[in-house]
Amino acid sequence: MSEKLSEYVRRQGGVGLIEVLVTLIVLSIGLLGFASLQVRSVQMNQSAMSRTQAINAAYDIVDRVMVNKSAAALNTYAIAIGAAPPSMPTTIDSPTTRAQADLNEWFQQVQQLPSGDASLTIVGANEQLEVIVCWDDERGQGGASSAGNCGADGLTFFRFLADI
Repeated sequence: MSEKLSEYVRRQGGVGLIEVLVTLIVLSIGLLGFASLQVRSVQMNQSAMSRTQAINAAYDIVDRVMVNKSAAALNTYAIAIGAAPPSMPTTIDSPTTRAQADLNEWFQQVQQLPSGDASLTIVGANEQLEVIVCWDDERGQGGASSAGNCGADGLTFFRFLADI
């Protein structure tokens, strides 16, 4: 009996080591999955932050235009994708210079987005303001635009129409 027991123990030698190796493989696959989940979470958070900044910028310029309707009636807020924002006026003493200051400050917000750009268009007899904010959302899954919306393929955009 003792001989059978020693033969059994000899055949089982190293089984504990194999169990440990299998456990390490399963654990490392789990940790790699967790790391991948963390990376994707950070990417989605950055994408959501960019989208939130774009939406806030769009609402900000609409509020500024609503306050300065006389300048909006003169179409001083209109600006196209890729156009340079007006420089900051030295004094703000008229609706036109207020509009220039608004656009300058607003573009500083928009340019904080990755590849940030924007356009403002007064649509139909000064009744609506169309705001388009574009940014590079390569990390997220945002809707990629065609070259017509943002001036370059692949940029994500937020389009907003507001009655003024």
